[in-house]
Amino acid sequence: MARIWALYSDYQCRDASKDVFLAMGEEQEKAIKCLEETLEVLEKELKGKRFFAGQSIGYLDLALGWMAFWLGVSEEVACYEVLDVEKFPRFVTWIENFLKVPVIRDNLPDRDKTVEFFHEYRKLQQSALGKV
Repeated sequence: MARIWALYSDYQCRDASKDVFLAMGEEQEKAIKCLEETLEVLEKELKGKRFFAGQSIGYLDLALGWMAFWLGVSEEVACYEVLDVEKFPRFVTWIENFLKVPVIRDNLPDRDKTVEFFHEYRKLQQSALGKV
């Protein structure tokens, strides 16, 4: 079952987050709704659990782990907000718990450098897509 969820992460979540990251205006609003739909599914899956695997990290937590760091960076770079504790309390708590795990925390890239890089990356991608 975890492998199916990992595929969900690879396709649904990744594509939705990429669409929000690259879009602007009304197109971004539509993409945010799609991303929120994917987060609603994950929110339900976390019911009664600290991690997707239960009380400790498992395969699915690692497969979805990119979201814990990336979504915050993406929100900052693309000027949107989706990680709302009111809408997704379990998912936001999962992010906090996941990022506190020493092996995860100690191996994250520098956030400021990541934000700086993706500001430039977003500009280049939007230019290439004719969105600027």
